[in-house]
Amino acid sequence: MGIADWVLGLGISVEETTKQVAVRTGAAPLQWPAGLPPSLVYRLPRDPHQRASIFSTQQAIVVNEGELAIVFEDGKSNGSLEPGRYVFKKARVTGALDIVWLKTGQQALKWGIGNVTSMDGIQTGANGMLYVRLGDPITFNTEIVQGAVTLSELDLQRLLMPRVQGVIRSTIAKWGAVELQAQRDLFTNAVKDVLSETFAKMGLGIVDLEVIEVSLPPEFKAAIAQAALTTHTGRATLIEAQVGAQVTQLQAGALAQATLTAGLAQAQIMAQLQAQGIDPLKLKALEALNTMAANPTTGTVIGGDPRGALFGQVAMAAMVGGPSVAPMPAQPQLLPSVLAPAPPAPVVESAADIERQLDQLVDRLASGQVSEETYKKLSARLEAKLEKLKG
Repeated sequence: MGIADWVLGLGISVEETTKQVAVRTGAAPLQWPAGLPPSLVYRLPRDPHQRASIFSTQQAIVVNEGELAIVFEDGKSNGSLEPGRYVFKKARVTGALDIVWLKTGQQALKWGIGNVTSMDGIQTGANGMLYVRLGDPITFNTEIVQGAVTLSELDLQRLLMPRVQGVIRSTIAKWGAVELQAQRDLFTNAVKDVLSETFAKMGLGIVDLEVIEVSLPPEFKAAIAQAALTTHTGRATLIEAQVGAQVTQLQAGALAQATLTAGLAQAQIMAQLQAQGIDPLKLKALEALNTMAANPTTGTVIGGDPRGALFGQVAMAAMVGGPSVAPMPAQPQLLPSVLAPAPPAPVVESAADIERQLDQLVDRLASGQVSEETYKKLSARLEAKLEKLKG
């Protein structure tokens, strides 16, 4: 070995010796060393080179963020320490300190369960995630750590999983299979409430419980889907029937309202005529005369048609208010065969007129002015006319 290697080794030896002396005398603080394998706890080792000597009069302890420390003096707990630096002073040869550091961060644990019979006899399974954190460090050290030097997340999961599965199994047995799917939030809260009480006795608190999947038999899922489809189809048919009944009721109401409105209008017209001194009966007689003039009987002599002459006399009597009927003239009087203007020639509709009527009918259907049934009847009639014109 060369002189350089000997000096380098001497330096390292001196550094390690100095650190050991500082720890044993209490000058160097005790803390969770970095670089150790992952663990949820760290207990002060029994090696005297890594802890304070019982002959030191004071000892500094450091608790980092994300940790809590439980200090035992002569085997008795003095409570837990929050993050910070602490100095313990004691008399010589009267006691020793033992320290356990605990992680306080949130831990994620997987859970799963299968072959559980629901309340309605369906084989069910479920899986998800459970998020926990340290609650009471003293209780956690007593119930979970129990003197262990290290505790991994896998160790904690193996320890807690039977209790988690037991709670979920008993809860699923109180629920129906369909309820587990439809009311998953209520099911999750029910499990969380029971687990919170159980975990509190172990010094742990539940942050959240997540149900990722509720497994049901494929046949049961198919039956649920078919029932849901049947229900939706039935509801759609019922809604369609209700809408049809409402449309029929509205149409009947509209027709009744139109008839009532027409009757009221006719009554108002007659009342206005009477108020102006016009007898509605005389007006009807005039209308009858116009009708006869527009449709004369065969022949140009009024006297040649006794029925027409008698009707004309009755109409004239109604107009003048006299009760008697005027005598028939001894000799027939020749009159023109047409007493009133000839009826107007029928209007000839073109194809463009009918197509315009069809367009207006479509607009009235779109705006709700006519029903679909009325639209079909009128459009069929107009299309027949259009075909006849084109043919």
